[in-house]
Amino acid sequence: MSTLVFCSIPDAALAGTLAEIARVLRPGGRFPQLEHTRSGHRPLDRALDAAAPLWLRASGGCHVNRDTAALLAAAGWRIACHERHAGGLYRLLVSTPG
Repeated sequence: MSTLVFCSIPDAALAGTLAEIARVLRPGGRFPQLEHTRSGHRPLDRALDAAAPLWLRASGGCHVNRDTAALLAAAGWRIACHERHAGGLYRLLVSTPG
């Protein structure tokens, strides 16, 4: 399980991080995550994009506008559960390696 972790992983390390999680996950295991992400609402996402450069420096590496669900899907993970909370800013994701 990870909670508010994937926003802080550098872009270059995301694929390796997901590969390592897939390696240590038992067969048939699921990976639950609670993450803050892009909301899916255009005005709010524009505000996140505008704040992202400053927020990245001020927070020590948090990508406030990252779309974790899209990253999982692009890496071949299957998302079994995807719940949006707080207008889409927080998401519960449960996924399995593809």
